[in-house]
Amino acid sequence: MIYSKLPVVFLNTIASEKQGSTNGEIASYIITHLDEVKYMGIAQLAQSCHVANSSISRFVKDIGLKNYNELRELMLSASLHFECEDSLESYTTHLQRAINDVYQTINHHEIDKLCQKIKTYKKLLPLAY
Repeated sequence: MIYSKLPVVFLNTIASEKQGSTNGEIASYIITHLDEVKYMGIAQLAQSCHVANSSISRFVKDIGLKNYNELRELMLSASLHFECEDSLESYTTHLQRAINDVYQTINHHEIDKLCQKIKTYKKLLPLAY
């Protein structure tokens, strides 16, 4: 399921993390160096991202993979580049597919359960950013 959606996963990580967060920085590095990262070991990627090997391992688990080797295998086998023709229609179609891919990975039941729990609280505290 995640195999063809790695670019979306990386972009989602960048968008959902606080600016400067470790996971955001790792995802940003990967998305901007896709061709090089495919052939890097965990230590080389960690050094390039200025983080510890354990941070790479946590990142990989946070995006739903078992280990770094699985990430490398996926990167080697999956198409990780968004290739769009020059037409707006082609780009829009590609973007719609990417959004649909993300939508299909969302656990709607869990989100509904979370919304029901939130409704039971009398007072919600503002989120700290």
